Amino acid sequence: MHSCLIVGQHSAFTNFLIDKFTKEDWRVCTLSESGSAPQKVFQHYTYSYSSEDLSRAFESCHPNVVIYMGAYDNAYRGAYHKSDLKQRYIGNVSNLLMCSSKSGVRHFVYLSSEQVYDKSSVVDITEDMVPHPITEHGIILRQGEMLALEYNSTATMESTVVRLCNLYYMPNEAVDCIDVVTSKCLSAAKGDEIAIDSKYSYSVLNSGDAVEALYKLVSSEERSHSLYHIASKYVLDDNELVKVIQTAFVRKLSINDVTLGVSSRRVLNGELFSNEFAFSTKVDYQQAIAEIVRVIQSSLSKFLHSGNSSSVNEKKHTFLKTLFSVAEVFLTVLICFFLTSLFKHNDALSSIDIYLLCTLLFSAYYGSKMGVLSASLCTLVRILTETNNRTGLAVLMDMKVYIWIAQIFIVALAVGYVRDTLMQTKRDIKLETDYLNDRLDNINNINQSNVRIKDFFEERVVDSSESVGYIYNIIEALDNAKQNEVLFEATRILIQMLETESISIYQVLENGYLRVISSTNERSRSLGKSIRKDSLPVIFDQLETKKSYVNRSLDSALPGMIGCLADVNDNISFIVMLWDVKYDHMTLYYLNLLQVICKLISNAVARSVELLEITKNSRLIENTNILNEKAFEELLELYKKASDNHLTEYCLINVATNGRSPIQMNDLVKDAIRFTDSMGMCGTDTLQILLTNTNVFDSRIVIKRLKDKGLDASAAI
Repeated sequence: MHSCLIVGQHSAFTNFLIDKFTKEDWRVCTLSESGSAPQKVFQHYTYSYSSEDLSRAFESCHPNVVIYMGAYDNAYRGAYHKSDLKQRYIGNVSNLLMCSSKSGVRHFVYLSSEQVYDKSSVVDITEDMVPHPITEHGIILRQGEMLALEYNSTATMESTVVRLCNLYYMPNEAVDCIDVVTSKCLSAAKGDEIAIDSKYSYSVLNSGDAVEALYKLVSSEERSHSLYHIASKYVLDDNELVKVIQTAFVRKLSINDVTLGVSSRRVLNGELFSNEFAFSTKVDYQQAIAEIVRVIQSSLSKFLHSGNSSSVNEKKHTFLKTLFSVAEVFLTVLICFFLTSLFKHNDALSSIDIYLLCTLLFSAYYGSKMGVLSASLCTLVRILTETNNRTGLAVLMDMKVYIWIAQIFIVALAVGYVRDTLMQTKRDIKLETDYLNDRLDNINNINQSNVRIKDFFEERVVDSSESVGYIYNIIEALDNAKQNEVLFEATRILIQMLETESISIYQVLENGYLRVISSTNERSRSLGKSIRKDSLPVIFDQLETKKSYVNRSLDSALPGMIGCLADVNDNISFIVMLWDVKYDHMTLYYLNLLQVICKLISNAVARSVELLEITKNSRLIENTNILNEKAFEELLELYKKASDNHLTEYCLINVATNGRSPIQMNDLVKDAIRFTDSMGMCGTDTLQILLTNTNVFDSRIVIKRLKDKGLDASAAI
């Protein structure tokens, strides 16, 4: 099984990647610095990208491929302007590359964007054009690209840089609306003014197309280049985009035209990737935008109230806390002033320096900053009080005042310093404790992950043993099936193994038609009992390569999966249609399982055909295609059993011989029935015809045909 590690904080885009790779039967793990674990993943790891324990996660899941979200990692969203995060980003990319290389990762994919280029290109930008980023976001992405490309030339691990052009996807909340498409859709939904630059041209790429392209890249055994552009065929400007959005809203939008200067253009050329991997975009941006608008409008309250409210609340809380502390200092100093005035005539209490005590308390509780503020206010109040009792000059000439000021500031600084030092030591201890606890948690998580992985593979080993048993049972059942029973037994096996009740088997005829042989219900016969081969060109083009067909477009009019049975000359003789296949069963595993079962059935059918040919003379009346009484009874019993098990339907017609010989009856009847139908003698007076996959209503056509030949025919009761 292929394994993939997707690195980046969970988002709608990562969810699309997870769905795609899981559907293709990849073992998908995820790694992020924070956030909850996404669904449908084999294992999730929460690590800082700079952690020295990061390699443990790589060694635990041991992926073949690592996809680093890079430009689309929500952990760095809107934070590229911060110098510390810029430095951290580069260090994190380097650590991810190093851990990937050490753990034996075969292929590292770094996702970048069109922002590594400026907007001055008059032609589509190809991979050999030198990037000129003009934003901090673009600069840091380019540095990450260079690191990845450098690893590609120096390490054994293959690394590929993929630039996506203006990626957009279905948002889950307001924080997802950051691209050129969804941001304008959200602004329109809010009723905000939409800024447009009609002279700026760009292309937009839907996440569905991007995911398909990335899967083609990753699943390919070899790649000719280490840098690719994945681009859309749709090139537009803000004017065209807003028109589409306005059509979806069916109302006039508030537009602010900020068009200035000369025309600008930033469009990636994706021909290199498209030619190498046979890729083309399929999602129509107009339909996609209409769906985005519908989703935003249907959940407008969620989009209006989500976003960065938590960070805003946190800043608000910090500001209010600081404001409260400052107000507390002012109020306390004011109280100290009143107490000093009250106690100045009391010999016992007047000796207490209330201002000094106030400064001491604030320094000890809040630290040096609040201590200095308290000392400054106390000094100011003391000087104002002194000038009220004597002249300002006298105050300035009083050395006691200066000594008191020095005293109160020394107390504020000394006590505040001690308090700050103790708090810093406490924080350092807490950081170290948190670091050690984090490492312990990481080790425990890795241990638990290893246990889960061990249990998973143990289960797979057991399942593998069971699968061998299943395969043996299939072979035994097919070998023990009677000559004409193989296809019915095959239908039963397919129902059991592939967990669907709607299955049909069609025989491929030389005249270009398909005729149903076995079907379990009306759903399985919805294409008809007879089908023209050329009416299903896409399906048969796939089947001609001896590969099974998967209905990836989820067209309800077509089967979910189709397999083929080949004859001894390797020509398609039968096809197996599986209807109502579960979505999570449309994977590579079930596709391979279908191919294995079809191969086993093909071998059994070939043996059955050979045996029927050998025993032909003993089963048929001489010089006719009419089965003798014993052989016909066995065939009829087989169809009765299959009908009771809802594997097929049949109808029986009685034809009076009226003294005619079997040869005469054979000549009269053979042209009135299909070659899939059978004839058999019932005594000497009656010829019975077994019409396969035919009900009583449809049998009237055959009866009329026989009566036109002068035969006395009727449906058997």
